[in-house]
Amino acid sequence: MDVKLGYAIAGGIAGFIPGGTFVLLVLEGFMFYHICHRYKVPVLEEGFGFVIAIAGVSVILKFAVETLHSFLGCGQIINAIVAFGVVYGLAHVVDNYARRRVGEK
Repeated sequence: MDVKLGYAIAGGIAGFIPGGTFVLLVLEGFMFYHICHRYKVPVLEEGFGFVIAIAGVSVILKFAVETLHSFLGCGQIINAIVAFGVVYGLAHVVDNYARRRVGEK
């Protein structure tokens, strides 16, 4: 299975949990480290600002969607779908970032 898809599925499952935003932030941190480590790109040099930007966008999107948990059933399903999409999109962005960094060397 693709690494990005695996993290996205885990994010979708965490999206069902009320308050799963914090779980998703940790998951995205591991995802960023795992993808960068796979390409052997240093994480804490120039990538640190990128990590902060990704985390900021992620927090804003997740807290906006977290309000959907007040609608039982339907809101949780929508939240899980949005969490899946956000994690998959961020994984794609991080993967492209790591590929570009490898190409610069």
